[in-house]
Amino acid sequence: MTPPQPQTPSSHLTTSLHAVFMTVAAVVLSSGIITYVMGQAVIRSSSRLSHAESIVRHIHDAMSTIKDAETGQRGFVITGNESYLA
Repeated sequence: MTPPQPQTPSSHLTTSLHAVFMTVAAVVLSSGIITYVMGQAVIRSSSRLSHAESIVRHIHDAMSTIKDAETGQRGFVITGNESYLA
């Protein structure tokens, strides 16, 4: 059995460069995946926010319509003038 040959500086450098390259590639790939996942989460959140704002707008419009109806009814009850009901 022959003893293992010591690594030459060139061989050691090549091995180190491969390790560094693989580490950098893994970090870049992980960063890309995380960015994509977070981007999708932002898109979903934005969609939910838009939907919630739409609901709030509809509720606000409904409340305004109800308030107008109440005001008209109050005017009719106080004066007996049917123009308040229009």
